[in-house]
Formats: sequence, structure tokens, C-alpha cells
Amino acid sequence: MEEALAAHNEREEKKSKKVWLHAWHDPVAGLKAFTPCVRLADLSGDGDHKLLVASADKKLKIYKGTNLLSENVLLESPVAICVFYPDGKKPAPPSVAVAAGAYVFIYRNLRPYYKFTLPLLQVNEREAEIWADLCSHGKPIDEAKEELSTLRDSGSAICSRSQDLLAMEEVADAKAFIEEMKSKPLVRQTVVTCMEALNKDMEDDGATSMLVLGTEAGQVHILEPSGTRVNVSVQLPSTPAFMAVTGLFTVEYRIVCACRDGHVYSIKNGEQTGAVIE
Repeated sequence: MEEALAAHNEREEKKSKKVWLHAWHDPVAGLKAFTPCVRLADLSGDGDHKLLVASADKKLKIYKGTNLLSENVLLESPVAICVFYPDGKKPAPPSVAVAAGAYVFIYRNLRPYYKFTLPLLQVNEREAEIWADLCSHGKPIDEAKEELSTLRDSGSAICSRSQDLLAMEEVADAKAFIEEMKSKPLVRQTVVTCMEALNKDMEDDGATSMLVLGTEAGQVHILEPSGTRVNVSVQLPSTPAFMAVTGLFTVEYRIVCACRDGHVYSIKNGEQTGAVIE
């Protein structure tokens, strides 16, 4: 009985393996990328879709079939890749956007075209005062670090500069770091966590579309079709990790964000709705 059952299971396993087809397999390709960093796109407008991969080794690779067509070096580790149409002219090729760090690198015709930088965030007033005292040598480093740590633990967002200072254990390293930062303004920057594209006024393939960015600071930005400036911004209670968009920007649209606090928030026509999925 057991032998018959084992034989039956073996036959079923062989059948299940026949379902899968290896269209292309390259054990030495060396591609490492997250799901949001892989897309298919018709870059030439000829109906031939290319494979776009923003890999973990900071490279944008474009494949035609099994051949590497293009490779561009990225300045930051990519978190998402998106294809959008900035003007809707046909048969104009689409632009490729790669979100990495605080930037969105936009490529046209497989060449670097524009780098969009996320808007700076407001710096905490108390944090700015602490750094002003530090740079003028009016406050001991240990005391400043204690105040910055208290500010952070109270829930206030602090700049990356303050976080770097708190991570330093050696006084000499902290002094050198403060001297280096003296001539640089105190800024608070955020980074992109997710990205999608929203059609502007038509649902057709190749219609004008707009990039939608989620940031570490809990903001959702909808950019102009050109990708050069922010059109609409919405503040969420938490950092969006995943995003889905639907509708048309000039008619009605929704953006659904799954955030790190375990909740799903919905944005309708530029405003957060009251419905929250927990």
C-alpha cells in the first residue's frame, strides 16, 4: 500500500514539474533585484518589449531578448523603477524613472535626461539651535548628544547629520565631524520608498502619465508629467511601503498605500480619505 502511494506521489510530482517552462535560464547572469525594480516596456514604440532591471549593484540594465542592450551606472541603490510618458506624443518612446535615495533618475532614449530631487523637509527648531551652539563651540559635545538623543526619543524627526553624530563613540571623531559640518547648512532630507505612474487625462496606452512617489517621511508626491517638480503632496500617518494607483489625475483618481504601521490608507483626488484598513 505504501509503495503504491509513493509511486502515485512520484507520478503527480513529475506532472507538476512539466507545467513550468524555462523560457530563458542563465546561471551566470548575476542579476539581483527586488520586484519593484523589474519592468517590461516598449522603449522603441515598435511593439518589442524590453526587460528593464535596476539591480542591487547600482546598475540599470536593459535586455532585448536574452542580450544585454544597455547598462547605466546609478549613484544610489535603486528602490523602484517605473515607465511613464511625459508628453503623450505618439509614437514617442516612454521615459524610464529609477528611484534611488532622495533622487529620481529619468532616462530618455536609454540616456540620462534629468535628476529630480525630493523637496527638503523642515528642520526641528531645537535641533537647529543645538547645532548652532555646537558649531560656535558654546556647547560640550556630550551635552549636545544627550539633548539630540532626548529629542529623537521623544518622537521628533532629526536630520541624518544628528543621527551620524549620535552614532560616533570617539570624541575625536565627533570633533572632526562637527568641524567638517560647520560650513554646511543643516538640512533634513528624505528618501523614496515606492513609486508608480498615474495617467493624467486618458487611459490609452502611451497617454501622458505622472510619477507618484512615496517617501520615508510619510509623504506622497504626484509630480508634473515632465517629472521636474511636485504637483500635489499628501501627508500620511506612516511611511508607505507599497502603492497602487488607479483612475485619471484630471478626472478622478485613487492611490492606495500599504504603510509600515500595518495600515492601508487611501488617497482620493489629493486628499486622504477617512477609510483605513487595519
